[in-house]
Amino acid sequence: LAGMVIIDDGNDAQRGLPTGVRDIPLVLADKRVSNGALVYQPSVMDMMTGWMGNVLTVNGMAGPVTANVDAAVIRLRLLNASNSRILNPALSGGRVFWLIATDGGLLAAPVPVTSVLLAPGERIEVLLDLRNEAGQRVRLTSANFAAMGNSMMGSAPPHGSAFDVIDFVVANTAAVNPGAIPATFSPIARFDPAATTVTRVFELTEMNGMMAGQHRINGVLYNPARVDFLVGRGNQERWQFINRGMEPHPMHVHGTQFQVLSRDGSEGRRLATDFGWKDTVLVRPFESVEIALRFVVAANYVLHCHNLEHEDDGMMLNFNVV
Repeated sequence: LAGMVIIDDGNDAQRGLPTGVRDIPLVLADKRVSNGALVYQPSVMDMMTGWMGNVLTVNGMAGPVTANVDAAVIRLRLLNASNSRILNPALSGGRVFWLIATDGGLLAAPVPVTSVLLAPGERIEVLLDLRNEAGQRVRLTSANFAAMGNSMMGSAPPHGSAFDVIDFVVANTAAVNPGAIPATFSPIARFDPAATTVTRVFELTEMNGMMAGQHRINGVLYNPARVDFLVGRGNQERWQFINRGMEPHPMHVHGTQFQVLSRDGSEGRRLATDFGWKDTVLVRPFESVEIALRFVVAANYVLHCHNLEHEDDGMMLNFNVV
């Protein structure tokens, strides 16, 4: 089960962002349906790759669903609530839309995109410009992409498969105050890499063979009674996730938001979603991702893969902020 908590500072109208019926939350999750019933019976292979469904649901309804919208700029808040399936939101015809926010808030400015990889646990917000689409039907899909990891999913479509998500039926008449795509938002204060006090490396591995406990961080399985490392409150740290295996891992850090510094050692390899505040970052097979972060509340937290079968299989660590 998953839902949204929407955090709003009350200033979206001043920013020129859609509100009310033009602000649409969409919880996306694939489910496996057999003979009209939801099924969850993961095999050893499912535990290795993550549980994949054969139906993509939209706010709990089997997609594609239909929504009537104004001929205006509309805002979509997208959450990938799937167990393990990475989605790739896109519009029919390959048309452009605008990425405006990631897990932790708005970007510095809207970014034009034609698709956005969205891993389990990640959230994005996008703007669709439907001002010139009166009377048309515009479909949001999860577009196909090059498969990551093992594609042997049994009765479920393999990773990277396309799904239809939602059809927007645009009103026949022009909208009152149709809005526009804002030029900028507030700048994001970037972490200074030179201010790093500690660098930590987390190696993500998969054991060979069909057994429980395949997925590990730094060679160990999760133990709820063990504290794996300590973090000094207020210190800026650099964490590097190195994926040594053939499965993608959306890595999720509790207790803070972070910034992505590089992929495979290069700032230029970062994805569009890497330029905002994040708490979940996709680490693809044989890829390394560096992040910068700081914790302001002393407490006990966890770090884990947001592929639910991977974290259940042991890909999680405890850490204390002291």
